[in-house]
Amino acid sequence: MTEERNAQPIVTAPQGFHSTADTKWQKARRRQKLTRWLAAVMVVAVWWGHFLPSRLAEDVNAVCRVDIAAWYELVTPSADTLRLSPRSLRFTTADGRLFTTDSLKSGGLYVSGQGHVVAPAETFDRWAAVPTADSLQRILAGELERLKAESVRLKDLQRELAYYAATHSVVDDGYNEVMARKAETDSIGQLTDSLIDRVKALQDARSTRAQLKFDITVSHAVTIPDTKSGQTALGIISASGRLITHNTNLLLIETDGLPAGADFVALSPRFGGRADGGRAVTVTAALDETKQVVAIDAATAHELDRAALTGGCVAGRGGCFGAMLTESDTVAAAQIRQFVGAALGYWHWWWLDAQTTFKRTLTLTDDGPARSQVGHLQTGHNLASRYRAAETLTTRIDSLGRYAGFMVQGRPEGYGTMRYADGSAYTGEWHNGRRQGHGMLTDSSRTTYAGTWQADTLTVGTMTTIDGGVYQGRFDSSLRPSGHGQWRDNTGTYEGEWLAGRRNGFGFAITQGAIVKAGVWRDDKFRGEQMIYTADRVYGIDISRHQHEIKKKIHPIVWDQLRIADIDRAGGRRINGTQDYPVSFVYIKATEGTTIVNRYYAADAAAARRRSLPVGAYHFFSTRSGGAAQARHFIAKARMQRGDMAPVLDVEPTDRQIAAMGGPEVLFREMAAWVRMVKVASGTQPVLYLSQSFIDKYMANAPKTLTECPVWIARYSAFKPYVHLLHWQLSPRGRVRGITGDVDINVYNGKREGFMEYLKQSGVK
Repeated sequence: MTEERNAQPIVTAPQGFHSTADTKWQKARRRQKLTRWLAAVMVVAVWWGHFLPSRLAEDVNAVCRVDIAAWYELVTPSADTLRLSPRSLRFTTADGRLFTTDSLKSGGLYVSGQGHVVAPAETFDRWAAVPTADSLQRILAGELERLKAESVRLKDLQRELAYYAATHSVVDDGYNEVMARKAETDSIGQLTDSLIDRVKALQDARSTRAQLKFDITVSHAVTIPDTKSGQTALGIISASGRLITHNTNLLLIETDGLPAGADFVALSPRFGGRADGGRAVTVTAALDETKQVVAIDAATAHELDRAALTGGCVAGRGGCFGAMLTESDTVAAAQIRQFVGAALGYWHWWWLDAQTTFKRTLTLTDDGPARSQVGHLQTGHNLASRYRAAETLTTRIDSLGRYAGFMVQGRPEGYGTMRYADGSAYTGEWHNGRRQGHGMLTDSSRTTYAGTWQADTLTVGTMTTIDGGVYQGRFDSSLRPSGHGQWRDNTGTYEGEWLAGRRNGFGFAITQGAIVKAGVWRDDKFRGEQMIYTADRVYGIDISRHQHEIKKKIHPIVWDQLRIADIDRAGGRRINGTQDYPVSFVYIKATEGTTIVNRYYAADAAAARRRSLPVGAYHFFSTRSGGAAQARHFIAKARMQRGDMAPVLDVEPTDRQIAAMGGPEVLFREMAAWVRMVKVASGTQPVLYLSQSFIDKYMANAPKTLTECPVWIARYSAFKPYVHLLHWQLSPRGRVRGITGDVDINVYNGKREGFMEYLKQSGVK
């Protein structure tokens, strides 16, 4: 009876009528069905995208380029920051500039839907082992000694370049180029001296530590269609990356997301396996800066430049991803999966991939376009279609050698390596069976040639020898420097023209311990500098009795008319403007040996002094008497006056005369005796008048007393002497108004302001 009272009546709604509760229940059921359907779609999509192994198309579009700029950072006690190269453990580069970063380039693979990248870590792992405190002190000590030695070398070069600057002007061939090198050398010298002090400060601070710093850039290749031509071009999307973790084999890098047109490798635990030799390897070509994506057959990968393949993926069982190539080995897909899973967490990694796969399933078809900052891009499958390895990849052996790479109609086309029968090897781009594009050749002597090739010829590029010499410039068809180029090694540099591998034409060489040689080269030898004669140069003459006594007649000198009308009546010199130059100085022969006196010396010297013309006296050295006796004779007869130009010893013996007096040692002893006595009498350093041949043959062994003397060179050719010199006697056949017959014409080696300073500092006291 109680149950009957509590029972509720059953009310049946009229047909066609629905209550509010029923409507909500049906909506809930529909939402539940939709959710289940979406979840099923998502599971299928995730399974398809993550657990189903990727094929060649996805592998190509998962390949990216990883560029790491790395350095060790050291901080001085004064908060001064210095960068040390992880590769060379030096503060400066090979050309002496301040080190910035070392570059590590390799391929990489996107391994998640959020743009995580795996790349080889062999070199980076070595860099990550930063020097300990003790090893850093040893590095600093070694760098300090190296920088000190470099400072000495640079100061030697700076002196030579300063001498060149003081003795040349913009009118001289190559002046601007040499001055640019001087500015560069001065800057590097200042930097080196500054570094010495900064390294000392680091040494003194025993608490100095090194930290590894680096910047990572990840680049992805995409195809960009040209609507006008209907063709596609290769484009690059670049983004910064952040290192998550690394081990001895692999790096894991995080980016801001998977770029448009890119896919990621599905590291399926079910399907990932070992690499099969017959499948393809997808890599980024490291030999050029286009970051081109290529496909290489795994069976022939060892034939190619391994550095260019680093980071590539090897297709495994069934065509799925099987392993990654490193410089020395391969890392299997299972190892990569374990590495990434441990770093990201397997479920988190799965969730990242699920989101990306689901979004792509809903929004994109296989061939649908994507947008990015580089414009209208094609999706990855279209990019993959550009590189069908099975159609073009092969290995060929013939009389030339062994080729591994792409071929079209039996000829190398695209990327490949040729190992020639002579032991040389080329890795790079080919067209129609010839080397064309970016590439590098290593010959049997381990000299490398890298750059841009055209029809089998390296037109412009870099040659590096095993001992560190580097040439940059143009080449001929035999890989010899030809045209304009620059050579640099540990002794110095040359920049200029080349022909068939030898310096030929105009160029300048700056070598430690040698004078700057800027001028004409023939068959790898320096001929000399061809001066351009203008009214701005400082010209002078030297005279003796021969300008007075001509064909048994006596001719006076008309001193008020002196003007140089022709520096060389035989011609052949480079003259700018009209030859009408003032005589800026005159040297007069005073004595010879111990008995001969120029009878015209006193009158000529007095006439020059009356006209305020700088005048000096010279003595002709005899091999038949002692140097001291000749010096006393000269001092007595020359009667030098305050303000006269420095006295000159004219030395012109033949080889037979030198041998007759006892050899070069005896000659140098007597010359030195003359120099010492005349230096005391005049109060200034005497000048040596010598020929270029005498300098080349004997002066390398001369005593310091003689090498300290300024040099006046007699060389009758179109080329200026290539030694440090004060004056150059360039012609014995000049013409001077006011003087009858031929006259010796001289030019001061420098500018007019330098000449005036020389007169002031070096005149007779």
